[in-house]
Amino acid sequence: MLDFDRLGRLAGELITLIDQLATRGVAFRALNAPMDTTTPTGRAFLQVQAAFSEMERNIIRQRVNEGLVAARARGRKGGRPRIMTADKLRSAKHLMADSTRSIPEICKELGEIRPSTLYHYLHADGSVKSAGHDLLENAGKDESST
Repeated sequence: MLDFDRLGRLAGELITLIDQLATRGVAFRALNAPMDTTTPTGRAFLQVQAAFSEMERNIIRQRVNEGLVAARARGRKGGRPRIMTADKLRSAKHLMADSTRSIPEICKELGEIRPSTLYHYLHADGSVKSAGHDLLENAGKDESST
């Protein structure tokens, strides 16, 4: 299969691109295939190859989505593991209540987390943001299911 999909996401996009080039007097000729858009045969070949490339992408997308669904059914969760845990969040809330502690100190004590991570879950006064509430709520569900 030729890599026409590098020029456009959809067959229609590719054909539109070739048409725009043609209006500027630019012909498209593939070096690795018998295709020249200046001939009717080459134009037809381009359209067929573009349609096959789009179909192949759609099949790959479908298989990836099916694989993700199957992995979730087996209990797998995608994405990067969270650095902030419910226990760390509770500790951070407690540590931030002590006004003598600096944010870098708190971050270091929590396991070298970044201040931006800390502030994602907590306000500067130590109160919990919505992301922190979500983390604590989901941690409670996980603990009760085990």
